[in-house]
Amino acid sequence: MKTMKEITKLRNLVILLSCYFLITGINAFSQDEKPSPRYGHTFVTVVNGNDTSILLFGGDNGAKVVINELWAYNKDNSKWEKKESNNPLARRNHAAVENNNKMIVIFGDGTSGLLSDIWKYDPSSNSWEELPSGGTNVPAARKDFTASVVDNEVVIVGGETDSGPSDEVYAYDLANNTWEQKASYMGAVTGHGAFVNNNLLYVFGGSDPPSFRNDMWSFNIQTNSWSYVNAGGSVPDESAHFGYSSSGQYFYTVGGNNDGKTVFDKSYMFNLVDLTWTELGDVPALTKLAAAFVGDNSGNGELYTFGGQDDQGMETDIFMCYNTTNGTWIPVHIPQLEDNKYMIDVYPNPFNNEIMISGTDNNRTVYVEIYDIIGKMVYMQNYKATEIKINLNGFDKGTYILKVKDENGIIIRVEKIVKQ
Repeated sequence: MKTMKEITKLRNLVILLSCYFLITGINAFSQDEKPSPRYGHTFVTVVNGNDTSILLFGGDNGAKVVINELWAYNKDNSKWEKKESNNPLARRNHAAVENNNKMIVIFGDGTSGLLSDIWKYDPSSNSWEELPSGGTNVPAARKDFTASVVDNEVVIVGGETDSGPSDEVYAYDLANNTWEQKASYMGAVTGHGAFVNNNLLYVFGGSDPPSFRNDMWSFNIQTNSWSYVNAGGSVPDESAHFGYSSSGQYFYTVGGNNDGKTVFDKSYMFNLVDLTWTELGDVPALTKLAAAFVGDNSGNGELYTFGGQDDQGMETDIFMCYNTTNGTWIPVHIPQLEDNKYMIDVYPNPFNNEIMISGTDNNRTVYVEIYDIIGKMVYMQNYKATEIKINLNGFDKGTYILKVKDENGIIIRVEKIVKQ
């Protein structure tokens, strides 16, 4: 028979364990896991079997902390997953490319200075491999450069070394892991953008402080020569550190800055067929963000952007998507619970002046929030009803995000709504 002291110890242990499981259970249930605010990271689209993911690596969280986190975003279920693996050294302002459904991370700025290592990540095995870096002309460590895959070679352009901004161009042969120096770029450049089409490399914008640029040049790796691209249309302002990505003949830029003080809130698309720029619309004013395209090679799909610094120099976790079919920017929803848990219906959609919400409970409070395409809340109200009618007669025509939250603030329904 147990003594009173033993019974008391056992009871205290049970209470302690109960509290532990309750707290960890609550955290596991309510945590909305996603990357923290950051800048200087990379965003690369890779295919792993039937899944298409965007891999986010590294960056700076703004507290003088360079990170080496690896996250995967699956657009099909709107979920982030933090990958636990033996990641490379923490870094920011590096470059990353996709090759054969793997991500290759190159150089960057580490916790103790510039880096010159190369790593390959395989999502199918969730593993990293450091690649050799040989050849007679190995580039110096650097940051704020571009990297692009051209004919099975990774071509890097410019960047900032310990000696300052560079105009150097190097090609890394993925077959034999060796570097070869190529014809220099048209002046030193950092914080620029690049894309590839038909084995030609295109480079746009960037800076050699205090100068900024908005010119475009193409590089032919076979002839080792550069050519000026005479672009027209709504050409972006001179800028650097913008988010960028491409799909086939289309190249996209988002945000950026010009003098370290002015941060842009514009996005643009460049069409290689007619060599013209088109302004796509306003986005939050951001710089040093990352972008990735998910879709086919003919421009059909979505452009995703994440993070960056705002016009106050603060790190953000703003997550936006541009749909090339309907031509609109919307904030990306990260669900905290199964959206349809309460079988809530939102109709009609599209709508004219009124929108209805049904499936709620007249004994429980729900909160309805509506956001515009740049994430600004434009409506908020709480209700207790089985059917909710909202008059939005004063709203401008366009796309909005409607969120329904329960009495604990947990999202139970998210719907993209369109006012005609």
